[in-house]
Formats: sequence, C-alpha cells, structure tokens
Amino acid sequence: MRHILNLPQASPIPCPPPGLDIAARPFLCADDVAQCAVEGGILTGQRRTQSWHLARDGQFTCGTRATCSDSLADWAAQPNRLIEAFLDGRAEGSCSPIWVVIDERPSGLTDPCEPPGEHDAEQYLRLQRQLEVAGITLVDAVVFDDQRHWWSMCELLTGTTAWSARPTVVW
Repeated sequence: MRHILNLPQASPIPCPPPGLDIAARPFLCADDVAQCAVEGGILTGQRRTQSWHLARDGQFTCGTRATCSDSLADWAAQPNRLIEAFLDGRAEGSCSPIWVVIDERPSGLTDPCEPPGEHDAEQYLRLQRQLEVAGITLVDAVVFDDQRHWWSMCELLTGTTAWSARPTVVW
C-alpha cells in the first residue's frame, strides 16, 4: 500500500534539522520511520539505502550507510558486507540484531526508480533469510520516493506496518 508523507505541499523533502536525534525515539513500526521522515530526520532526496539496527525496545543503536549505488536488491544479492559489519559490531558489543532497511528511491533521476512491487518483496524476503542465518532479524524495508510516498515491505507481505519478531507472509 502506498502512503503519503504528511508534509505541506510547498515543502521540499526535509533535511535533518539541527538537534534531531533518531536515537532518542523508539521505532516499532514503519509508521514510526515515516514520522521521522516527516520531521526531517532521514530523507536526502538522493538514491540511498541504509540499515538501522534497533534494540528490543525499538531504540536506534547503530546503522549501516551504503553508497548511492546500493539498493535493497543489491544487498539481497550480496549480503556479505552487511553480515561482516554486524559480526564486527557484535564482537565490539555494539550492534543489535534487529534491523530495518531504509531505501530512498527518488524518481527524478535519469534512471528513474520504480515503485516497490512483487520483485522488491522477493528481494526483501531473500535478504531476510540470508541475514537470519547470521542471527539478524530483518523486520522491514521502508521505501521512500521523492514525491512524498512511502511503502513498507512488511505491510505488503503481512497487511500491517507493525513489526513482529517473525512476520507471517499472507500472499
């Protein structure tokens, strides 16, 4: 289901305002990620994929930033870099095994991005299975475009934006 960010029509996609701290709030569902986007905490307007690593209470503990050439599909095809980052973080005692992927897909590029669909859901499930082997629980991938829209892979697969430890596929 496509959602629309509740931004004033004349407002550009917001940049992080000074002092906004994503570590100071819990993220328990895709709606929480979208609310952070409305407040200006995460969107850049550029193609970018990142993973957030959350404590059991939903607090942001750390994350993985990717280059603009990475995507959910790229990570599903080659998850080794993510797994290595997790294992390095676990060795230091700093990385949580509960993850959400944030995937920005601006449409105004010369190579426009398609809205999420069945292929994205397949890539999400593939990445979820691969990360699970390393002890990581991927609870969602939240996709944003630059037209104020967002989608939740969890919602596409389960019918809800709420995260559980093991979402059940409904399609």
